[in-house]
Amino acid sequence: MRILIIAITLVVTAMSCINPPEYSEIPEISDATVDRTEATPGEDSIVVEFKFQDGDGDLGNKERDSTINAYLVDARTGFPYNYQIPYISERGNNRAISGTIWITVDPFTFNCRPNRPDKDTLAYEIYIVDRAGNESNRLTTPPIILDCP
Repeated sequence: MRILIIAITLVVTAMSCINPPEYSEIPEISDATVDRTEATPGEDSIVVEFKFQDGDGDLGNKERDSTINAYLVDARTGFPYNYQIPYISERGNNRAISGTIWITVDPFTFNCRPNRPDKDTLAYEIYIVDRAGNESNRLTTPPIILDCP
């Protein structure tokens, strides 16, 4: 019995020493990457990956909520492509969350500009919005060379 009490005391003591991360209540994104440096419109999808953190954990939509909360803006045209982050539940007493988001861009949603018959360059500006309406910082993906058919 005494060994069990000591073991529980050690576990509780160790857990109390772990400091939860302290993030801003305004979401922050970092490390934007793409899975390819070249793509053909209508044939190749593009996966955009970035990291996020949010201090109050209010990212994502609850069931039946159709609010747009992730944006990829075509840096050439300013046209926004809208996405939804699913609900991310908090764990434990600390509401801060962090992780990685992957967005797959359909090959039929991007194309070459008419004045670029052979090659074009595409990049996306990324940002997310939490349920309180706080907009994250903005990042730009590395460029993607489009092979114009």
